[in-house]
Amino acid sequence: MAYVYKSIGVAHNALGNYHTAFPWFHQALEIELACETIDGFELSVTYNNLGDIHRSLREPSIAVSYFQKAIEIREKLLPPTHPTLANLYNNIACAYIEMNEHPSALPFLQKTLQIHQLSLPEHHPMLTGTYSKLALVYMSMGDEQMAFYYTQLAPISNQSVPRKYDKF
Repeated sequence: MAYVYKSIGVAHNALGNYHTAFPWFHQALEIELACETIDGFELSVTYNNLGDIHRSLREPSIAVSYFQKAIEIREKLLPPTHPTLANLYNNIACAYIEMNEHPSALPFLQKTLQIHQLSLPEHHPMLTGTYSKLALVYMSMGDEQMAFYYTQLAPISNQSVPRKYDKF
């Protein structure tokens, strides 16, 4: 039943109906926490979904707590360089950035970058976002040299974007 509730929440979230999605995810979480045989990965998905909802509702401090729970579970289940962890690290870093807690975002962005560099081709477009966020964080922390370094790397990774996507 938790899967059904979670699926309904995902549908509402995709439509931007965050307030409607929220109770569906919470019902799924309650069922998963009460179930002794629940797959830890599924529980981490629910925590991540709740974190996404709170970020969308402009509640990044609440989102951080859900992202932390998802990370704790997945770090136990996955190898340290698994791309799924990069996604979670990026999510929590974005929440910290939204809270203007750039020093807290930095280690998560560094972990995201480390995984991306190991798992993606050198000029993969996903690296652009990570480089740009690192530049933003370093600039906000007053480290212009590091900000400049990551700003210079961002366009390099963007070179692999096919021409038909230039307008985006």
